[in-house]
Amino acid sequence: MLTVSATEFQKNFAKYQDVALVQPVSVTQNGRERIVVLSPEPFRQMQRHTRDVLPIEALSDADIEAIASAEAPAEARRFDHELDQ
Repeated sequence: MLTVSATEFQKNFAKYQDVALVQPVSVTQNGRERIVVLSPEPFRQMQRHTRDVLPIEALSDADIEAIASAEAPAEARRFDHELDQ
């Protein structure tokens, strides 16, 4: 991902539009990321993935077994107190 300042982005908008067709462009303001510009296809893919919800019936027996036998990593224990609420 290419990172440019907001000033640079504004000065060379057409250039960064072309760059965004190939790779995301991160635009910063005061050294902090403000926006990311990307081409339509990756954006649409992200939108589709946020809407994909499968019913449990869509899971295979192997998927269900993998979920049932999964264990959280040891470092996750620090959040156990949140279960006591």
